[in-house]
Amino acid sequence: MLPKFLNNRPVSVIRFIFFCLAKRKLTSCLLFLTSLAWALHESLLPYFTKLLTEIIINTHDKESLFTDNKNFFLSTLVIYLFIESSYRTYEFISSRTYPKMCAEIRQFMFEYTIYHSHQYYLDNYSGNVANKINQLAEKTKLIIENILSMIIPIFLMVIISMIMLFFSSPWFSLFLAVWLVIHLIITYLFSAKTQELSQNHAIELNKLNGKLIDILSNINMMRIFARERHEALYYKNNQHQEVQAHLKATIYGAILSLILGINTTIYIILTVLGSIVAWQKGYIEIGDVILINGSLYIVGLIWHCSRYLVIIQGWIGNCKESLAILNQPHQITDDLAAKTLTVNLGRIEFKNVTFSYKHNKNLFEKRNILIEGGSKVGLVGFSGSGKTTFINLILRLFEISSGQILIDGQDIKKVSQESLRENISYIPQDPNLYHRSIKENIAYGKLEASLEEIIQAADNAKAQQFIEGLPAKYHTLAGERGSKLSGGQRQRIAIARAIIKNTKIMIFDEATSALDSVTEQAIQQNLIDLANHKTLLVIAHRLSTLLSMDRILVFHNGDIIEDGTHEELIKIKGHYYKLWQMQSGGFLPG
Repeated sequence: MLPKFLNNRPVSVIRFIFFCLAKRKLTSCLLFLTSLAWALHESLLPYFTKLLTEIIINTHDKESLFTDNKNFFLSTLVIYLFIESSYRTYEFISSRTYPKMCAEIRQFMFEYTIYHSHQYYLDNYSGNVANKINQLAEKTKLIIENILSMIIPIFLMVIISMIMLFFSSPWFSLFLAVWLVIHLIITYLFSAKTQELSQNHAIELNKLNGKLIDILSNINMMRIFARERHEALYYKNNQHQEVQAHLKATIYGAILSLILGINTTIYIILTVLGSIVAWQKGYIEIGDVILINGSLYIVGLIWHCSRYLVIIQGWIGNCKESLAILNQPHQITDDLAAKTLTVNLGRIEFKNVTFSYKHNKNLFEKRNILIEGGSKVGLVGFSGSGKTTFINLILRLFEISSGQILIDGQDIKKVSQESLRENISYIPQDPNLYHRSIKENIAYGKLEASLEEIIQAADNAKAQQFIEGLPAKYHTLAGERGSKLSGGQRQRIAIARAIIKNTKIMIFDEATSALDSVTEQAIQQNLIDLANHKTLLVIAHRLSTLLSMDRILVFHNGDIIEDGTHEELIKIKGHYYKLWQMQSGGFLPG
């Protein structure tokens, strides 16, 4: 269930920040209240200094200074002890709150992101997406932390200082108010452009990070082709746009700092000279001069605050770029009344199915196909003919344009995606493994599997022998995407993972293409035995592997053009017959 604030898009940074704070209302209130201690300290210091100066000037008996003014000194001590304890409380609460907040933001973003469609990840660098998630957590924390610990306290300091100045000298209080308004107007006028430039920089930085991860993920290919210098130049050239975007944001910020600095300097000079002249003419006392000039420290903080407001605008720009993940709704979602898929037979039916990629030419046009439960069906055709697309539609990785896909009479659009995929075992041509132990990778098909079940699945996949030969056996790490294993070893782990899942529907997409012929034949026989009374869909370029299939679907240019047994298809001498004649060493040409 998505939070209510996601129902209305686009999701603004402000709404997202309030969403984060609302999850911990008590803690947020405590952080706010304790952060005011700094404001009290800095605001009261000039006032206490003024009072202390006047007390010293008006005290003729130095020995009685403390006894005559004990209430002043005691109240000052109590106030500062309270302020100090508030400081420490803020530090304690913030040290426990912000790390948890960052973790919750990352978790929330991760859980939203993983439900984006298959197409989303085809269109976006995974490194780019990962960087957005981490960046949103960090920048949101910085925005909240700086608003609570700096912006709000400084704002309170200004109010208190203006009140104290008003009672001391209304004209100086008014002058501070006018300067502050000018200062804020300048900051506001620059803020929108600052946010835009920071967002542009975040976009370029995320792109660059995505390309970096893409290079590092393919580092073995880079070495094999001796393309280190090429990739170094490619990365250097791609840094140009990030550098330009960063420079624009930095230079614009420097110009704003210069303008604000000039405005602040003018105010300080006029205030110092004005207070001295006012004292010379007898309009104010020496204590008031100390108070007015002591309050100039607040002016420095205001300048510092306005600079941070600009920086915060930059962080907001970064967050806007990251929130693009949330502002893009999920393309494939469960029906509100989605049920759990129940599979007894494994019967698959396409009813008047039409599908196309991004409004391109239809690959399937009102296609009707029925695969009976427990049957073994081969899918053949040249690369790009539509075989994998057919499988992806059954898995609902893409949404069909019209029609229905039914499993045991249940429309896959009306069941949850989780229950749909839980009932299908799928072995892709290029299996992915996590950088976890072999045991964990096999058990991914059945999370609660016992060690005995894992070993049995590995044995059926002819993986037991090579696993036992590894130094840490089943506890050996597979490496990133299985990089520590050979292609054949990865495929056998993937097969074991599918076997242990033990579903009524099994799909093999070139599942044994990286294996030697002897191992391939042994595994195929095991798979056929294990798939007894299960629905089995097999994509293969080695046509001889399909001779044991009950039926073969022949794909060409995104459509199914022939359907029948091997003998029937050979007899009609159509496209399948040509493929059979063309195969070399049992394989179709690419």
